[in-house]
Amino acid sequence: MNFIGLVAAILVAVLTALSGAGASNPGGATPAGQGLGQVLAPQSTPTQPTDLATPSTQQLGGQVTTSLQPGPGDSTTTPQSEGTPTSAPVGDHKALIDQALSLAGVPVTPANESAVDTIVQHESAWDPNAINRTDSNAAAGDPSRGLMQTIGATFRENALPGYDTNIYDPLSNLIAGIRYAVKRYGSLQNVPGVLSLASGGPYKPY
Repeated sequence: MNFIGLVAAILVAVLTALSGAGASNPGGATPAGQGLGQVLAPQSTPTQPTDLATPSTQQLGGQVTTSLQPGPGDSTTTPQSEGTPTSAPVGDHKALIDQALSLAGVPVTPANESAVDTIVQHESAWDPNAINRTDSNAAAGDPSRGLMQTIGATFRENALPGYDTNIYDPLSNLIAGIRYAVKRYGSLQNVPGVLSLASGGPYKPY
C-alpha cells in the first residue's frame, strides 16, 4: 500500500470511530467541535423592545400646549363686556405703568396697576398711536389719542414738565391720563369703566 492509500485508510478509520461514538452516546455531552461552532456562530439580530413607545406630549412635560402664556408686555384681562377687572400687567407694560404711577404721585399698588392696565386695554389696546376719529372730541377737532386716549387739552393740563411735548409718547400719555383720572374721579378705582367692571357691568369710557 502506498503512502496516500495509508493516509486515506487512517482517515476512514478515524471518521468511522467518531461516528460510532456519536451514535452510542445519545443525549450525552455535545462534542467540543459542535460547542465551538455554536459559540462562533453569528447571533441573530435582537428584536426591538415593544414597550418603548415614543413619549407623548404629556410625557414630555407638556412642552407643547394649546394655550399661550403671557410674555413680556402682555396682560391678562377679563372680557370687555362684563366681569371684575382682573387685568394684571406684566413685563414691559407693568414697568411702564409703575414708572407712570410713581411720576404721577400715585401709589404703585396691584390695584392701581390693574386699573391703569384695564383702562389702557379698553381704550387703546396698548397702541400708543391710537386715535379716535369718530367721537364728539374728534368732531370738535381734538380727538382722543394715545394709550389712555386723552384729548390734547387734557394732556396739556395734566402732563408733567419734561413729559408734556408728545401726546403719543407712552409714558407721557400715561402720566397725564393717570393724573386726570385721579383728579376727576378721586382714584383710579372710581374711573367709570373700572367701577362698572367691578360691579359686573360693561366697560364705560371715562
